[in-house]
Amino acid sequence: MKMFIQRFFFASLFIFSFLRVSPSQNRWEGISSPGPINCASIVIASDSLIIVGMDDYFYNLPSGVLFSSDRGGTWIPRGLPQLNVKGLATGPGNEVYAVANFPPNLYRTTNLGADWTPLNPPVSAPLWSVRVTSESHVFVAGDNGIFRSTDMGVSWEQKNGGIADTVLRRLTVSANNDLYVTSYSGDLYRSTNNGESWADVAPSGESVFSFAEFPPSAILAGTQGLHPLLYRSTNHGQSWTMTDSALIDKRVWDMVVPSPGTIVAVGDSGTFTSTGTGWERFGSPVGGFTRLAVDSGGVVYAAGSSGLSFSSSLGAHWQISAGMDNTLVLSLATSPGGVIYAGTNSSAIFRSENNGDTWSILPTSPFVTSTKSMAFSSDGTLYAGSNRMIRSTNGGESWDSLLNVGSSASYYGIALGDSGLICAATTAGFYCSTDTGATWSLAHASTGKAMLVAPGSAIVLADAQYGQVFRSTNRGASWDAFQVDPQFVSINHLVLAHDGAILAARQDGSVTRSTDGGVTWARWDAGGLPSYVSVLFPVDTGIVLASVPSYGTYRSLDGGVHWSEEGDGIQNATQVWCFATDSAGNVFAGSAGVARSLPSLTSVGRWDVLPRSTQLHQNFPNPFNPETAISYQIPEVRGQRSEGSHVILKVFDLLGREVATLVNEEQRPGIYRATWDATGFPSGVYFYRLQAGGFVQTRKMILMR
Repeated sequence: MKMFIQRFFFASLFIFSFLRVSPSQNRWEGISSPGPINCASIVIASDSLIIVGMDDYFYNLPSGVLFSSDRGGTWIPRGLPQLNVKGLATGPGNEVYAVANFPPNLYRTTNLGADWTPLNPPVSAPLWSVRVTSESHVFVAGDNGIFRSTDMGVSWEQKNGGIADTVLRRLTVSANNDLYVTSYSGDLYRSTNNGESWADVAPSGESVFSFAEFPPSAILAGTQGLHPLLYRSTNHGQSWTMTDSALIDKRVWDMVVPSPGTIVAVGDSGTFTSTGTGWERFGSPVGGFTRLAVDSGGVVYAAGSSGLSFSSSLGAHWQISAGMDNTLVLSLATSPGGVIYAGTNSSAIFRSENNGDTWSILPTSPFVTSTKSMAFSSDGTLYAGSNRMIRSTNGGESWDSLLNVGSSASYYGIALGDSGLICAATTAGFYCSTDTGATWSLAHASTGKAMLVAPGSAIVLADAQYGQVFRSTNRGASWDAFQVDPQFVSINHLVLAHDGAILAARQDGSVTRSTDGGVTWARWDAGGLPSYVSVLFPVDTGIVLASVPSYGTYRSLDGGVHWSEEGDGIQNATQVWCFATDSAGNVFAGSAGVARSLPSLTSVGRWDVLPRSTQLHQNFPNPFNPETAISYQIPEVRGQRSEGSHVILKVFDLLGREVATLVNEEQRPGIYRATWDATGFPSGVYFYRLQAGGFVQTRKMILMR
């Protein structure tokens, strides 16, 4: 018996923006909309004209139709403001058709929405979709079945012959003018005679929820349920073959084929792509999309709840490493020679000797169960925290036991200092060894997971609950306590930034900073993180990554002040457990597998991101001595991606005298970073000015020796 489909198949979608994606590059570019709306339908009228139908049913937001003639750059309301527009279609010339479900009717415009004419098909129940054939015959489908007009909407005929369930939903016209329509109960009907009669061609016993053509001669049907499947037919639905691409979500809302052999599907938890065998996540795992459309160039458009920038280096786009798919990676470490090690939630530890392209499992050890922490010393010794602290001096081929504080203990952190200092944060307390692991002592009773060893072997340990840090300058023999925040917000992670400051990620989603080794602290971030941070990771001067559970991976380009969501391509990006970097600048993320950011996160110069406005960011660090980094961005001219600006970035002293020219050249759209080395200049206030086209902005910085 077929599974019944959710009544609101075309349920509205709460969105703040639209997304545009290039399938060949597996990345999304956000397209802004005029404020929050509900998007119920989308159609690509031409490569530059996008039309969106809005629905205010659930959220009391605007309804009607929006037009964009510049591929989503700007949007103009174009009529039907009181109607919930559930379906859109284009016809000959400038004709656009829109169906409303309450009150039910079909409307047509021939002047891009300046005027709309009601066509009044004889229906008394909601309409959900509309399509126009190559012969200019108009079909509408809804809760009363299907209706056809052969005279551009002047007269109508009901065409339900052969349709058992006349509560219909998605209507499609194939390239050869065959008609397909899905029903509320999961039927898939086909008509080869312009709607005169219909036959149920759904896979036997299955409930069809989505449908797409698969050129040159196949069709696809996606089912719904606990184990949804993708079926393929090469004879117009007369027989079906189950593909190897079992659908990832229990419900897939829409599918398109942007290029031969490539399928893009949108489900409850995000978008996915397949070439016929298996699926991989297409961009970040953001749910809430229900509509896809594709233009003649193969660009896919999706209506979604949030937008992502184009994939970039610097942690915005990631590539999953082979052999680690769906392996829960809890810890990462890179050896001085560039070999990568990954600890998992099982007895397996993986090793890669080719930058994460492929992985091999190390010989098993009785000491290894779930490896939550790893660290390398400068001499190449690998330390790992599993069901005890273990050590390998031969690249993981064999292991020695160093510390066992109880069979139920977990080892959440390992930090190495000078002259044989090793520290371990465990659920049984904080332990230290000053003789390279030969002997250990309980240095502090705190069970906090956050700790680090600063230069000079000063140890900073965060309390698990009360927002304090404990600091030892004598290798754990005694401790001083310092309050990070009078509100007693707990600290989840501590990291040492590249400028020597300590950053603390707190439970309330804020980031605090200390420049005196943990004695005094100040709020550092300016917002932008939606929840608490489980992992902070400094990549380079000013570049910091953060894992925010249930939300994703975020990146800061100014040392942790401002944040933006990144992580496009990380499998299960909403839960990244660890980061690591190697000497070549590759950055690795551990989640459901290991992802590598490409190209290098630490490269200086242009970063492959396409912003929408010119901006000059505050230098970092500030104050500084003697070097500081200045980031700025040159926007894309929509549709002219290669076009740039002549950019001049200069530094001036307090009297307005030019002291340095950092940039003076033509630059393409992107985000850039320039470095000023102030060696030889006196302490004081300096200004840096960016000129790019008609944009001019100046900021202040302080050189403090």
